[in-house]
Amino acid sequence: MTPLHVLSLGKSLWDLYEKVSERDISRTPEERSNDSHSIDIDVSESWAWFKRNEFACPCCSKNRISGDLVDRLDYARGKAGVPFKISSGFRCIDRNRKVAGKPRSSHLDGYAADIKCPSGSIKATIVASLFASGIKRVGIYSTFVHADISPTLPSPMLWIV
Repeated sequence: MTPLHVLSLGKSLWDLYEKVSERDISRTPEERSNDSHSIDIDVSESWAWFKRNEFACPCCSKNRISGDLVDRLDYARGKAGVPFKISSGFRCIDRNRKVAGKPRSSHLDGYAADIKCPSGSIKATIVASLFASGIKRVGIYSTFVHADISPTLPSPMLWIV
């Protein structure tokens, strides 16, 4: 998929985005961490483009990444046609502090991942594919794209840093 294709998707992406169901935002972080979509690394799913260990915290190896998030990222990766190199997935509290993450970071709940991006055209392709997958919280940074499905933080949300 070229950046020109990405720009031409416009309305169809937003139509798909509107069809994605909203999650229940009334649950606490503890309730969310016990959900079936947020399970430790010993559960084996079959994704075409990812392995669960790519999302583990690098300091403690804990991995409460959302299966729903990885499902959506896997779909987005297939649509984008470019590699998604995960630079950050689930983070424990210590890791989040060490990288100066926000106190309410979705990485703490396993609802976010950062994808390394070497160029602007690849960022555009990745962002469009994230929207196509129903990921509604996206941050564009100089070297990565943040993908987030937090049910408690404002959504839809797009930010550029």
